Amino acid sequence: MASIRVRIDAGGSKSYHVQVRIKGFPPQTKTFDTLSTAKKWASLVETELRNGRWMPRIEAEKHSVREALEKYLDEYLKPNFPKRLKTSGAQLGWWIEKMGAYNLADLTPELIGRYRDELRQTPLKNDKHRTPATVVRYMAVLSHALTILAKEWGWIEESPMSKVSKPKVKNARTRFLGEDERERLLAAAKTSESKYL
Repeated sequence: MASIRVRIDAGGSKSYHVQVRIKGFPPQTKTFDTLSTAKKWASLVETELRNGRWMPRIEAEKHSVREALEKYLDEYLKPNFPKRLKTSGAQLGWWIEKMGAYNLADLTPELIGRYRDELRQTPLKNDKHRTPATVVRYMAVLSHALTILAKEWGWIEESPMSKVSKPKVKNARTRFLGEDERERLLAAAKTSESKYL
């Protein structure tokens, strides 16, 4: 059950102190400037406590995306995959630059999708754009980092990447044999014992 108390400071400004108490969980408290945000927070906490999702959220609120991805780089990628550090480190650096200021609790599929689109649409120095395959590789590095954060470190409840769609990769290309290649193929076919050749 949530209780909201009005507090008035020496300057006459109001604030709203919320305390949520549910049996089996430690009390959760927070102060807000408006009554409407206090009520929304109380409702969210009650719902998530009852559904068992609130404690991981508290942990996620303690850390920024920058802090989480830098920890992954230093404590997971460097010691376990040093050869991947140059490429994966640069890719993670892009995500840190774009989303580093966000709180981990605010890292949603919608937010990641927005930056996925920016990654694809932002021209490079040569005025070309990243291919869908490159965007997928950037997403794979972020996905693995978030999986480690969820499964091994408990900083988030689950990775939001499972709800983010990847661009379709078209690897097919049409290539014709050069004159030299054609002659070598025909010569090899003539000497082959295969009746089909």
